[in-house]
Amino acid sequence: MFTNVLKAGYRGSLAHYLPHVTGSASLQAGDLHILETGILNDINTVMAAGVPCQPNPLLQHIAVGIHLWGGNTGRNAFVRDGGFALNCPLQDYAGMVELLMTHPKGVPVPHGNWRGIFAKLSCFRNIGVAFLTKHLAFWSRAAASPLEFPILDSVIIQTFIAPGKLPTWKDYVPYVTALQKERSIIACRPGLTGISILSMERQLFNWANSGAANSWER
Repeated sequence: MFTNVLKAGYRGSLAHYLPHVTGSASLQAGDLHILETGILNDINTVMAAGVPCQPNPLLQHIAVGIHLWGGNTGRNAFVRDGGFALNCPLQDYAGMVELLMTHPKGVPVPHGNWRGIFAKLSCFRNIGVAFLTKHLAFWSRAAASPLEFPILDSVIIQTFIAPGKLPTWKDYVPYVTALQKERSIIACRPGLTGISILSMERQLFNWANSGAANSWER
């Protein structure tokens, strides 16, 4: 994915997050954490300046960085139909962020601003559910975010919902709702009151990639 992003002309975004990396061959395991930390710092910087009704210069770095973090299955946004600038228009990206951050606090999806957020998601091309939910998940980690969004990818779908199925938007709200319900149950247990939707999604993903998942019966 580093090579695809570089070939697409986003050397500036790569240097912004990974200035010490000269090429894909020099990437180290710890660079993924550096990238994630940099993206989250930029998200909070953007939000500290106010909800981005208009594109902030950092938005491009953030959008590219999240795709880089997600891996090479997200390459289509860079190599098809005119490239990333057309497939991920920053004006619509800013609008998506604005709707997310102004969602009424305490109101669960699909209510509040979800319909508007969902409409904005249709503006992006060659970016599937798995990657668009990565963007939602990263932005929902902002300190000011009223919503917590998990990532929904094929690993989660095929392990916990239906083997061979690809993630669709039809699956997303029920998935978010189920995690919220389970969190409320888990939070009643001593020492687990601070558990987040993000941490639950990461635990599910990690377990799905473990040996224990191979013998699990639904």
